[in-house]
Amino acid sequence: EVRCFCEEILLMIKNHWMLHDDAIHNASPKIAITYPAAMLSLAHVQQVWSNAYVNIFGEPAKLDWITESLAPCRTAIAQGTGVANGILNIDIGGGTTDFQYYRQSGADIVSLYNSIKFAGDDLWGKGYENVAIGGIGAAITNNSFTQFAQEKLQDAQIKIGTEIKNIQQITIQEPKEFVGLLLKDSEHNFANALRQSENNVCRQIMYLHYAAIIRYAVKWLQNNGVRAVPYNITFTGMGSKYLEMLFGRPNLFQIYSKRLIMAFSGNKVENTTIALPTGNPKNITAEGACLYSADGASPACEKKSYLGCDAPNGVTYANVATLKETVIASLGEFLDVFNSIGDCDGTLYPQEVICLSDNTKKQILKNAENSFANMETSLPVTLNRQLPVQDAIFFWALKDSLWKIS
Repeated sequence: EVRCFCEEILLMIKNHWMLHDDAIHNASPKIAITYPAAMLSLAHVQQVWSNAYVNIFGEPAKLDWITESLAPCRTAIAQGTGVANGILNIDIGGGTTDFQYYRQSGADIVSLYNSIKFAGDDLWGKGYENVAIGGIGAAITNNSFTQFAQEKLQDAQIKIGTEIKNIQQITIQEPKEFVGLLLKDSEHNFANALRQSENNVCRQIMYLHYAAIIRYAVKWLQNNGVRAVPYNITFTGMGSKYLEMLFGRPNLFQIYSKRLIMAFSGNKVENTTIALPTGNPKNITAEGACLYSADGASPACEKKSYLGCDAPNGVTYANVATLKETVIASLGEFLDVFNSIGDCDGTLYPQEVICLSDNTKKQILKNAENSFANMETSLPVTLNRQLPVQDAIFFWALKDSLWKIS
């Protein structure tokens, strides 16, 4: 099936290619393919694509492999973004969030990446669905987000191909598909609905979700020797689209994000530009991949993991339970900082200041222990328990906690 999929994609490319009758298109195309840098089976996937290229074009494969976390940085560079003071791209997907830091000063290049299992599905997926197949959380079917989306879309008309269908006529496999449809729906406008007072629980959870990702990004950089805040922070990935709706006015996103970074890093950020995704995030990644392909190569990326808390290195998965107390303490500190991001200078409206009640904070911390234990239980049975912990275990205490309060 995978081989057929690759060949079908290449056939479509070939058909488009043959429509252009000029010297450039007389030769077979060079194709840039992006891949997650953490992919364990890359060599096998590359061989499948190479064989498919030979089958479709009848000549040796001309394929460039570009890490998908680095590609958006190249697009930013092409748009005039400086690299001497660093670029950080945060790609929020459905199952994972990928971090890519890139800095270049003359011949000196620093390129770091990491990937964590905390993303859009932790807002409106099945909670643990990306941790273990059929594992904990598989029975969860919806929460505040999916119910809200379902109510808003109950009379919606959806275009499928050339047909217009009422949503009641469509088979929805997963509750989160309602959220996906609502994100694209201009008439019901998820953004405006989120800012209504009765949806405060959804907004609160989304702010927590975003703040946790920013905290991790800042601490990850510091843990790997990058003390200065990057001058440019960009976002890609379909999961990041919720940020546009959550913040509404562009300057609110800048204000709130800079306050988070200052609070978690202790550094000033007056020179930092933080940009929401413009246009289709997939196009941004694709453009960067083509630019790197035209360059001849993309810089090497070095994977740098971080647990998300000040835990000792070298603890194995067999002993991961010994880190639970440290993780939960870090979560408590995070919640305290989150609550400190208030309207200190009058730039925010009252409804834009998100603060957890003492009861909600206690509820999150109470759920954290079970959340951590459930994540440990969900580790794949094939995982070598003697390996050092590589997961961002800070999120182990937060994943189920977000679900419980929603």
